[in-house]
Amino acid sequence: PHGAALWDRLKALRDSGLTRKIGVSVFASDDPLGVARRFRPDIVQAPASLLDQRLINDGTLAAIAGLGMEVHLRSIFLNGLILLPPDRAPSHLREAAARISRARRMIAEGRSDPLQASLGFALSRPEATAVLVGVASAAELNAVVAAAASPPPDLDWDDMAIDDPDALDPGSWAAA
Repeated sequence: PHGAALWDRLKALRDSGLTRKIGVSVFASDDPLGVARRFRPDIVQAPASLLDQRLINDGTLAAIAGLGMEVHLRSIFLNGLILLPPDRAPSHLREAAARISRARRMIAEGRSDPLQASLGFALSRPEATAVLVGVASAAELNAVVAAAASPPPDLDWDDMAIDDPDALDPGSWAAA
């Protein structure tokens, strides 16, 4: 209920020089382009991964970038789903397990691994200004940095996308 007032305060912080940029974090279901057009943030943080290419395929991220906003990609591992062996997928994601297994097989056949492929996909996106990943240890950080420094594997990214709404909405995972 106080969204407009909060946004006005954020703009005032930016305009006063206390911060240089302000942004919004969106989900695919939030009408990200509509949010970007309405609020005109400096940064839009959005989910995109080799498994979840909805905002790329429908042109949303390109349109946001075309408005002059930075696009920061997040959820590039789809909450770790691409890194999880298919036989360990949660039971409510069994429908998507075959597609995820196929993507992992394509990655292996391309002489890569899910970490390198996921980073390669995200870092190769022309819409993206930045790619955000979370790590839980120094070892994970080292692995991410090494994978990001490697050239992206030559893979058919389009063929890895899945369209299972249950798998693409991690917010619904806990409810399942």
